[in-house]
Amino acid sequence: MTPVAAAPPFDVILCAMVIGTYTQSARAATICIQSTASHFILLTLWAVLLACAFPEPGWGTLAHVALVPMAILAIRSDNARRLAWTGYAVAFVWWLVRVNWMMPVTFGGYIALAACLAIYLPLTLLALRRLACALPNAPMTLLLPMVWVSLELVRTYFPAGGFNWFSLGHSQAPFNPNQASPRLIQIADTLGVHGVSFLVAMTNGLIVDALTRRLTVKRKRTGTTRFNPVLKWSVIVWAAAMIGTWNYGDYRIRQTDQVQDGSLRLAVVQTNVPQDHKNNPTPDQVLTDWQRLIELTRQAAATNPPPQLIIWPETMVPAGLNRDALAHYQTDASNRDLFHRHIQTLAKTLGTHILVGAHAYFDWKAIPTANGDAYFSIPNKRYNSVYLYRPDGTQASDRYDKIHRVPFGEYIPWVESFPWLKRQFIRYLSPYEVDYTVQPGRAWTLFEVSTAKPRTVADSPVARIATPICFEDAVARVTRRMVYRSGKKAAHLLVNLTNDGWYAGTDQGPQHLQIAVFRCIETRTPMARSVNTGISGFIDSVGRIGPVVQADGRQQQVDGSAAHTVTFDSRLTPYSWLGDTPAILLATLTAGMLLVATLRRRP
Repeated sequence: MTPVAAAPPFDVILCAMVIGTYTQSARAATICIQSTASHFILLTLWAVLLACAFPEPGWGTLAHVALVPMAILAIRSDNARRLAWTGYAVAFVWWLVRVNWMMPVTFGGYIALAACLAIYLPLTLLALRRLACALPNAPMTLLLPMVWVSLELVRTYFPAGGFNWFSLGHSQAPFNPNQASPRLIQIADTLGVHGVSFLVAMTNGLIVDALTRRLTVKRKRTGTTRFNPVLKWSVIVWAAAMIGTWNYGDYRIRQTDQVQDGSLRLAVVQTNVPQDHKNNPTPDQVLTDWQRLIELTRQAAATNPPPQLIIWPETMVPAGLNRDALAHYQTDASNRDLFHRHIQTLAKTLGTHILVGAHAYFDWKAIPTANGDAYFSIPNKRYNSVYLYRPDGTQASDRYDKIHRVPFGEYIPWVESFPWLKRQFIRYLSPYEVDYTVQPGRAWTLFEVSTAKPRTVADSPVARIATPICFEDAVARVTRRMVYRSGKKAAHLLVNLTNDGWYAGTDQGPQHLQIAVFRCIETRTPMARSVNTGISGFIDSVGRIGPVVQADGRQQQVDGSAAHTVTFDSRLTPYSWLGDTPAILLATLTAGMLLVATLRRRP
């Protein structure tokens, strides 16, 4: 059964316009919100509606109305200071609820992240208040998306590389195979997720205009009444944007079958290894988990037709696989080079490529044991890496080292030159008790895997694969750089290797999958995801979620495999060369308007 794409929120707008018709009066159009209780009520309504728009429960339609209470409060509050502190308080709680999956990993980091991100709501409220005051005839249909998207953009970069989860546009993407890829999000191939956020915020702004402006105004010359021109043009602009985006999305989806550019048979393996097994490994448990991984790989290889590439999750190999590490293992009697030989034998026996996640270790140093009678060695440098093993058992000469690292999990930002302060950050904000810095990679490595048929892209008989690791597939500028080089499509497939064992069974899994959908649309590149504890599966170039690993109706905290023939997409996208430039220009315009509004204050 093919799911039907969600319709645009015309019903939401019609209801809002009707409500606006019956609530309009001279008093309602100029009402002033004074009490602290009223501030909290409206902000709490905003918080509940917006929280429910994301998984779970993921009722994306609510995003089209969620900003209305907040925006009305911003333009009707009588006190900027009260507006700021109540906004910060509610936003702080909102982030605590929505990123609660971080709490078991690092409680200190969880609190600090929520405290940092909460600042963006009061900034939004104050910016809206200032612009509405300086430009009373400017429609909120435009002002609200301008302010919201501008600050959403800033949040994707700051602090420490940004946190772009819960962008408003993300709420419109599917997060399970039973949902279609809505037409409205196809515009992401031109404007990115921020373009979708702008469109959704426009709907909210139109509702605000309908609820806060008089429906009719008097003509100055004749004294006769007419429909409010601000509302009229708001409806026209909104309808043009919505209908245009809807038709564009419909065209891009229907076009997909005509732009097929070869295919590759893939299988993703989903392990279910608790993070405690990785943080505190015992020899028996390591062996058990390894044997289960091999078993799952053999099951994946047994599918019909057999896969040309099998994918393992991030860091599932309990040893380094780079040449320096393998050479070191042969001298320290640890026998950890056996994992490398096992993978070689497995690839050769199954006759397929295997893409594996493991560390790369360098610069080993000897550390004495507690009683000082022996030494063990640890690496000074480590990378979070991906390796490719070929059907003949050889390892590809190049590996991919993760470039965009997770702050506090893979490095400690800001305090590298302050040892004492860095120790405190590690103690209170990191999930580790020691400095577990992962070095950043430097090369955007592409892996090549032979395909059954030659393709038109570069007339090459190989598929070129980019491998974002962990949360790299949540960062648009990273995947864009991986796929496109000098305006040309360099990669045909994205493969995300992730360890979500840190957050097993939480809302983080479907949220991560929902964000990954946008990376496929922005680059028109399909994706395979192999995720420890789930959710593993496939996404096509228009954001449709294909087969996912399931067991007993569950997609998380289960192991298994899923196979799928992935079709490549030859389309280039405007986003490939525009990137975030439109959003940056919008943010610059918004900042300029705020500066002028501040210099020309109105009562």
